[in-house]
This record gives sequence, structure tokens and C-alpha cells, in this order.
Amino acid sequence: MLSKKLKLSIKEFPKGGNFCFRGDKLSIKKAPNKYDYSRLGVVISKKTSPKATVRNWIKRVIYDFFREHLEKVPEGIDLLVVIGGHIIEANSDIKDALNAELEKGFKALK
Repeated sequence: MLSKKLKLSIKEFPKGGNFCFRGDKLSIKKAPNKYDYSRLGVVISKKTSPKATVRNWIKRVIYDFFREHLEKVPEGIDLLVVIGGHIIEANSDIKDALNAELEKGFKALK
């Protein structure tokens, strides 16, 4: 589980954030923050999946990935992961695809 101080409220993310990665299922925006640690926010719309359980599962997958790869993220930035594309159900194939795209996105942060 990701610490609450590392989770970013969508309202706190600055409007002028830059896209640093665009993939098939997700995009990552980044912006500097005033802290000595990085924070992560996730945006997922009902168009992606009409089921709240699937949307929450996707958020958990992304937060778990961030927690496991926290040492690879530069300090002092806010990240916003925007989920796009249509995801019907939660399964291991979707999880593997999201993790692969997140891996590419985190490499693009450097």
C-alpha cells in the first residue's frame, strides 16, 4: 500500500504539467513540487470502464507499481497518470500491459 503522503490529489496537480510519456493505455504528466519526495496521482474516467471495481483495481495496480519502483523516480516531482483506452475487465493481461507501459514511462522520466 502506498503511503498517503505520496498520493497526489488531482486538484493539487498544476495545470501547466508537461507530458513526458504517451502510450496506448496511459499518459504520464510531470511537474516540479516543493517537497523532497515525489507524489503520484491517477485519473481514470468512466469511459475507460463503466465499472467502479475495475477503475479502482487499475488505480491499485498503478499505485503498487509506483511503490515498487519508487527509487527509480527522481525526487521533487509530481506525476499524474492519465488512463486512456477502453478496459472492459480486470485481468492479468491488462495488469501486464499497464506494468509494461508504466515501465516505459518511468524510463522516460530521466
